[in-house]
Amino acid sequence: MKKSRGFGKSTTSSKAVASIGLVALTLLLIPYIYQYENVNKLMGASREHEPELIHWKISESWPPSSVISKVTKGGENRVVIASFNCQNLQFADNWANSLLSQDTYNFVFVPLDKSTEEILLKAYPENTVPMLPGVEDDDLNGFAKFGTQEFKRLTSGRPRIINAFLRHNVTVLYNDVDIVWKTKVWDELDAIVNDSDDEVEAIFQEDGGDRHICTCIIFMVPGQANFRLLENWQHAIDTGKYSQDQKAFNEALRADHGVKWKRLPVELFPSGKEYFQYNEREGVHVVHANYMKGHTTKYTRLKYSDNWHPTGRLDNMLPRCAIIPEDPVETSIETKMYKADVTSLMEEKKTVCMKPPEAALDMAMAISCLQLTTPSLELEYPSDADFHLNEIRLALAPWAQHGSHKPHSHAGYDGPWIENRWITHFENIYQGNKTACASDIFGPFIPIFIPWTDHWVDNKMQYQNLLDRLSDVLRPNVPYITVSQNDQGLPGGKNFDLRQFPNLLILSAGGYGHIPIPLLKQQEKKMNQKKTMSERSSLLSFAGSLSTTPLRQEMHNYLSAVDHSRINNGSNVTQVYKHYKGEQWRDVMLSSQLSMCPRGFGRTSFRLTEALQLGLIPIYIYSDVAWVPYADLFNQIGFTANMTSIRQLVDELLETPVSQLEEMEKRVAILAKSHFSPEGILHQTGLFMTGNRNDLRCQKIPATIRGY
Repeated sequence: MKKSRGFGKSTTSSKAVASIGLVALTLLLIPYIYQYENVNKLMGASREHEPELIHWKISESWPPSSVISKVTKGGENRVVIASFNCQNLQFADNWANSLLSQDTYNFVFVPLDKSTEEILLKAYPENTVPMLPGVEDDDLNGFAKFGTQEFKRLTSGRPRIINAFLRHNVTVLYNDVDIVWKTKVWDELDAIVNDSDDEVEAIFQEDGGDRHICTCIIFMVPGQANFRLLENWQHAIDTGKYSQDQKAFNEALRADHGVKWKRLPVELFPSGKEYFQYNEREGVHVVHANYMKGHTTKYTRLKYSDNWHPTGRLDNMLPRCAIIPEDPVETSIETKMYKADVTSLMEEKKTVCMKPPEAALDMAMAISCLQLTTPSLELEYPSDADFHLNEIRLALAPWAQHGSHKPHSHAGYDGPWIENRWITHFENIYQGNKTACASDIFGPFIPIFIPWTDHWVDNKMQYQNLLDRLSDVLRPNVPYITVSQNDQGLPGGKNFDLRQFPNLLILSAGGYGHIPIPLLKQQEKKMNQKKTMSERSSLLSFAGSLSTTPLRQEMHNYLSAVDHSRINNGSNVTQVYKHYKGEQWRDVMLSSQLSMCPRGFGRTSFRLTEALQLGLIPIYIYSDVAWVPYADLFNQIGFTANMTSIRQLVDELLETPVSQLEEMEKRVAILAKSHFSPEGILHQTGLFMTGNRNDLRCQKIPATIRGY
């Protein structure tokens, strides 16, 4: 077999070639690495109809001795094996090339479906055994998400596979196919065996430092103790008690089978968590893309750590792999173009932002804000922040704000909304400044750039897929930040609990998040020729619907009953309160001294920001939790009350000198532009992220999404 290259030390010329071909290769691979991500939802899979585990029937003639003889013809009575279905063919090719690059040829592919078998027999005829007995030809060729019954079925035959090879009296090294070998496979294993004073029958990899064993790398020599361990492992799987084969293996290993085994050294055989999240280390023997959900994340990680070098033998065969419905969102031209742009940016940022910030980032602000909701939360800034940011952008690309993205329409306004503005503003800053790293712009946060509400309004069916993909890419200890406008919050009424991600900080205009920001539509123009306070006809007015929430009707009933003779503020107003609903709402508001702004479907309303932009004083009425932007400033430009405290507030306003209200309106004029315009909100957001003085204030996430 011809020796293959790709995983050795990089040269300047090879890096240049890789950079030139980066976008083209990404676009070529996109259909294959993305087409399986949402197949469970597309196929309508449900737990009520979970497939049964497969009853493997491996005969003594499997695997064929002829294949084992071919791959061990160099005199080594040992093999490296991997079992997988067609969804992992590209990863298997990458795995094989890493072995070939280290002069290791004694490896065997174990296909789990007929399509994979046919492809591998053409591409790797000497290294492929027939598919496993006991399954239908293509029963296992579909997508299997980690933790599901489909994934359990896919991995449930591992003990019997290893057992079958051991019965041929060969030493077995079992691998997951998302592994890349960086050195000669057998060297470290031989060293462990030879350096031990005792006999070594098995060697296992630790799983992320928790002392559990990962079934991703299993070294075993033929022997009765190992046979017993494998039989007990298979029994633990077949009982159905464990959600995955790895848990079943650790249970079997805890029993006394007399196996004399060792652990692989973590510094040379790290998990994906230890390698990628805690700095990519030099000198490791393997790179494993575990602790990552989804083919997209795994592929991206391997690609940009220079660990993705498939031979290309399978490229023209992949369309035969499986017939699975494609999500048109994933494969749209705009999505591909967006990914290409992000991919190019990743390469540019890689040369500038390889190292963590020279000065330690101040995490106190991010931690203190999020700890209001989750007191025990611990956070750290990722050493690969720019890579991680763009990794997320790639994973969420189908829902990104592409060039021709159309915002949703509401109440006669077609956007852009605050989510759209946040994305446009800060993505442009990040992409336009080639020398700026994520920490320079976003401080200790990794931003999530998604127009949540647009997707929730326009395609609720896809929204759950978006939340699922988000779940796949977020890490538990990294602070993230995003902007949400929806009055139902980021969850949008879907199956998504924000407490699942206590490290995702949400600037919410709708009323469910960590930091209140103004809810706004179009920019209202301040009326320079508005009436003076004394010229206005009413003390209070409300221009809007009373049927939105019961609170509005209750407020209306109370204010309508207040006697106008009680007005004693030194002005000429003749009416305590006026309600109006119609096109002339601005005129009604401008004819009153104070504007009632009761909450709407969410905890706030557009009317609050509109009043301020018109230069008027708002009175915000809330129900359970006050959702007021810039809480420390707001009492200088407006009033806040609920239906209990509104009575005392009205009593005070009836006798508040008009001169005081005039001074308050002057402050409104100053802050309306600096804090309640789109530009002002984005400016305050930028100051907040970078730890500069700002007026945004954190709150504990409300107990319920909408408060009623």
